[in-house]
Amino acid sequence: MRILILCNHLNVGGITTYVLDVASALRERGFDVWVGSGGGSRVKEVPEHLLLDVKGKNAFSPGNLALIPRLIKYSRELGIDLLWAHTRITQVLAHFTAGYLGLPYITTFHGFFTPKLGRRLLPACGKTAIAVSRSVARHMMTDLGIPQERIKIIYNALPEGRVRLLESKRRLFRDTARRNFGLEDALVLGMMCRLHPAKGLGLAVGVLEHLPEKFRLLVLADGPQGRREWFQRLLENSPAKDRVIWLREVEDVGLFWASVDLFLMLSDREGFGYSLLEAFSCGIPVVTTNCGGPVELVRHEREGLILDSDQPERIAEEVKGFCERPGILESAGRQARQRLESFDFNTFVREVESVILSSSKV
Repeated sequence: MRILILCNHLNVGGITTYVLDVASALRERGFDVWVGSGGGSRVKEVPEHLLLDVKGKNAFSPGNLALIPRLIKYSRELGIDLLWAHTRITQVLAHFTAGYLGLPYITTFHGFFTPKLGRRLLPACGKTAIAVSRSVARHMMTDLGIPQERIKIIYNALPEGRVRLLESKRRLFRDTARRNFGLEDALVLGMMCRLHPAKGLGLAVGVLEHLPEKFRLLVLADGPQGRREWFQRLLENSPAKDRVIWLREVEDVGLFWASVDLFLMLSDREGFGYSLLEAFSCGIPVVTTNCGGPVELVRHEREGLILDSDQPERIAEEVKGFCERPGILESAGRQARQRLESFDFNTFVREVESVILSSSKV
């Protein structure tokens, strides 16, 4: 069976990780898989890539709609049996391409969308719409009007090989990594995300301002130049700026995880959060706001904390109190590692494969 997966780009991020992981796993199961995207820093990891010049955020822009004939051509030449779209733009492209060719298509909803009229008039959800969490599924039904019977909840998961690699690097390189970042004696809070205000970076810096001197914030985040300038200004105006280590990229993400004591996810809304699974892999507890998918992973007072507050002072008080409990980081970290077992990669792939087969004509 031949599948064409569509996404906007293949830069670092959760959707890219999802696409690369599932494409590789499906190839191992005998599927022929191509990925169509605008390219990006991880495109070299895709054996079969089709370049699509996806632009902006408007699915109905002339430039994006002009990609439909190219997709029709690709699909015919490759003998594609099913399209699988992962963003709003590619969902619309898949809808019209599949409709013209009489092909089935499926979608994955990775997060939350503004419920605009266009989404109501043209949901473009395909034969089956995969939701990455219950929170996303509720949003799809309530805000986007997608029928419940079209939605299948399939939680993300990490390949076992990556889990073992992250575990081993934390164990072997923890002291070296912390020394390289100047964090030997610090209590390190970590954030890994896109550079975007909705990811809670400003809130995290505000939290740090209300924590004792021993706390540091290690941020792995990057984005367009405008976002870099925004975050740089935020740091320059913070009294805690000297306690923030900002990494735009690292050659080995395992060194980031080796350095962190407590992971923060303070997003406004989050569909799932791959970084939470990576934190769990390393036995790192998590503090998250009540922002959607993460509360389905983290259990309050077990793998970490779930906080309703968006006030830096209150979050800092909770973080400080949590970290001061004797042995809590170790015990919550063990719970986190055990919790990861609930998100099995083989189960994830089997459920995806079932959706593909049931949605296909083949």
